[in-house]
Amino acid sequence: MLFSYYDLELEVPESVYYPSEDSLFLCDWLLENRPKFERAIDVGCGCGIIAILLAKLSRKEVDAVDVSRLAILTTRRNAKRNEVKVRAYLSDLFSNVKGSFDLIVSNPPYLPHSSEDRMVPEEVRRMWCGGKEFIERLLAGGSERLRPNGIIVFVCSTLSLNQEEVKKLAAKFGLKASIAKSTKLPWEELFLVVVRSEEEGTEKSE
Repeated sequence: MLFSYYDLELEVPESVYYPSEDSLFLCDWLLENRPKFERAIDVGCGCGIIAILLAKLSRKEVDAVDVSRLAILTTRRNAKRNEVKVRAYLSDLFSNVKGSFDLIVSNPPYLPHSSEDRMVPEEVRRMWCGGKEFIERLLAGGSERLRPNGIIVFVCSTLSLNQEEVKKLAAKFGLKASIAKSTKLPWEELFLVVVRSEEEGTEKSE
């Protein structure tokens, strides 16, 4: 199935997350704000829309990781289709990631786990479910790989965490979270979180 956004055209197979309100919520912010970076990574890249948009806007190579082999292959194909450089590779969040970044972005599988998860195929569950645990791991790993003055930008839903809970969770890892924007849907409120080091502009101690 094809999906178009901005001047991008993406092919999205059935088992890869199809860009939805949450994906475009983040993409719109990136288009409006155009954060500058030397090195960026999209964590949980899916079809690659966010990484490809960043590469298109910056004309730089962007890293993209996912736990799904099909998502990685799809991101590579879509990057080639849109004539941008994206380095897509398998990684469970930051497990196979090396180096540090000025910009870490993610539209995570933020829905909370439920007792019915085991009845859903794993590849589908990974696209949707992660909840607080995934976001905590994103912040933990991101805090270790964020360069001075860098930012982490991700989408969150009140189905998993409210805004104050996200701020407290970020503080646990020496990070300061602010809410860039929010939107109410019939079943949830989406909000975009921008995270910086509490000591912005200084090197982290070992």
